[in-house]
Amino acid sequence: MRIKIKGEITAERLAEALHAAAEKYEAVRPGHKVYGANLYLTAFDADGLPFDLADHRGEPLSITIEAKSGELVKPALTAEGEARRQKAKEEARRQAEEAAAEAQRRHRQTLDEYEQERQKRRKKEAEARKQFEDANAITAELLKTMPERFIEGSPQKTENKAR
Repeated sequence: MRIKIKGEITAERLAEALHAAAEKYEAVRPGHKVYGANLYLTAFDADGLPFDLADHRGEPLSITIEAKSGELVKPALTAEGEARRQKAKEEARRQAEEAAAEAQRRHRQTLDEYEQERQKRRKKEAEARKQFEDANAITAELLKTMPERFIEGSPQKTENKAR
């Protein structure tokens, strides 16, 4: 859960925010416990300009409050919790596999469609090439047998124009 506190941050307002979050968690999972939190502070100087504290490397200052000796950092996972975690992990893996299979299927379908288009294009090109070669063969044959029909100003053409 993310908590955003607007305005000046005081110990009372932090406690109020933690209490509000606890109520939300309790409504969903009674008996919950919160372990760990990240708190990001935005400080302003007396002139209203934001500033941050930095360590010797120039990185934002970080304060860690360690757990007391013997205190749990987080609770141990119960058998039921482990079973739920494994089930969620398996479900995520299954969904990832399904998504990968679907992506592979779409990729294969795209490749198949491309191949079909390529085959159609090759067939049309072959038909056009055959028609062109047939037309060239006919023209070559006509040039051999009746060259006078293709020569400008030939007697045959002149006679046809006179008629």
